[in-house]
Amino acid sequence: MNTAIDRLKNHKYYLMNIRRLRARLEAVQSIPGAGDKRLEEELRAEARELQAAIVAAEKNARAAESLLSALNEKEAVLMRARYIDGLRWKEIARVMHYSEERCYKIHAGAMRKLEAQWGRETRPH
Repeated sequence: MNTAIDRLKNHKYYLMNIRRLRARLEAVQSIPGAGDKRLEEELRAEARELQAAIVAAEKNARAAESLLSALNEKEAVLMRARYIDGLRWKEIARVMHYSEERCYKIHAGAMRKLEAQWGRETRPH
């Protein structure tokens, strides 16, 4: 099972996967079956599989976003910058106009909130 931090880190990949799957679904749906029953059924089956994969990826993306919704704005910005955008602490401090030490404290508070809501699985490895 994904930890909360893993979900945040993977958020951008969930979104890229959704775009890729939707493009593939659109391509599959644009292929004419031309009366070939077997081909039409194969295309329908592939479209169903792609739709299911899109639903799963959207669920994962929403789960990652829901983690941030449990935090105040400052914490959410920091966690997004760190785990979704992949910024280093020095970059986060510059963007947020805080010292790195202050960012560490904000991060610790955010982690406590996530642990309280989602359990110990939120600790990064």
